[in-house]
Amino acid sequence: MRVSGQADLREILKVTSLLDRCAASRYVDPSKLEGDIKKCHSKSVDRAWEVAQKSVEKLCPASLKRWRRISSIGDEMLMFWVVYLFLGQRLAIESALGIYSQVLLLIVVVLTVGSMYARYVISTAQKRLSQENLEEVTSLRRSIQELIFHLVEEINARKEDPNRYKIKLHNEDYQGVLKRSSVFGGALFVPSIVGIIVSSAKRYVRIIDPYASFDVLQILSRASRDLEVKLITSKRMEKTRRFPEACDWLRRKKKFDCRFYDLDDLENKYIISDEHIWKQSSKEKMWSDLSKDRKSKEEFEQEFEMKWQRATPLRIQKRERTKKAPVYMRVKDKLRKILKP
Repeated sequence: MRVSGQADLREILKVTSLLDRCAASRYVDPSKLEGDIKKCHSKSVDRAWEVAQKSVEKLCPASLKRWRRISSIGDEMLMFWVVYLFLGQRLAIESALGIYSQVLLLIVVVLTVGSMYARYVISTAQKRLSQENLEEVTSLRRSIQELIFHLVEEINARKEDPNRYKIKLHNEDYQGVLKRSSVFGGALFVPSIVGIIVSSAKRYVRIIDPYASFDVLQILSRASRDLEVKLITSKRMEKTRRFPEACDWLRRKKKFDCRFYDLDDLENKYIISDEHIWKQSSKEKMWSDLSKDRKSKEEFEQEFEMKWQRATPLRIQKRERTKKAPVYMRVKDKLRKILKP
C-alpha cells in the first residue's frame, strides 16, 4: 500500500518501461501513458513528462492509433478462436453451430491477417519516424535516464531491496541498472545505486567490496574509458577461476585494476569518487553518503591507498593445454590395436 505523500515506485517502473518502449520504435498510446504518469504521484516524473511529451507524440502520432486497434482486435479474435476450439471438442459447440462455424473461422482469418498487416504498418512507420526524429529519441532517452536515477535514489532512501523492482528495457545502455535476464522484446533489469555512483564520477573511483560479484564488473564495464577504477576485494574471490579472468578482461578494456585483501580486515563496502564517498554496512542494504565531512573523505582515501599497497595484485595463471592428435589419427590407432593379430 502506498504511503501518503510518497511516489508509487511500481508505477514509475511501468512509466519508465513504456517510455523506453517508445524510444525503441514501438507504439505507445500517449493518452494512456499520461494516465499512468498521474498515478505515480511524483514531481520528478511530472517534470520528465513535460520534457518527453512532445517527443512521444511525434514518435507515436494519433494516426497510428487506429492501426493499433485493428491489431488488438485481431489478437483478441485469435485468442477467442483458440478457446472456441478447446471448448468445442469438449462441449460439442462446433457441431451445434454447423455452417456458422466456418463463417466464424473466415472472420478470424481475415482479422488475423489484418492484425499482421497493422503490425507491419506500425513498425514501418515508427522506424521511419525514429530515423527522422533522432534528436527526439535522444531527448527521450535522456528523460528515461533521469527517471532511472530518481527511481534508484527513492529505493535507496526507503531502504528497500532493489531486486524487488524489475524493469523491462529494450535499450541496455542506461546507467544505474543491472541486467538480470533476457525476455522477449527486451531484458529485465534491477536498479543499482552503485551504477549511479560510478556514472557520476569524473576522474576516479575506489571500491572496497569484500564479496565483489560480477554485478560490480557489469557496472564498471559501462564506465567511461577515461575513468580510473581500483577495486579491492577479499582473497576468497582470488581463488575462484572466473572472477580473476573477468577482472583481467576488464583491465585490458578499461583503466581498471583489482587487488585482493584479507577478508577479516574488510567489513563494509565503500565507494570513493572524486566528489563523493559512500558506505554500506554489512547489516544494511542502504548506501549512506559521507561526503559532507571533507576530512573523513581524505582519511578514507589514505586508508584505501594503504590497503592497496598491501593487497595482492591480480595475476592470471595460464592453463597448460595438452596437444591432442587429430581425431582421424586417434581412430586409426584404435583400429590398429583392435585389428592387430
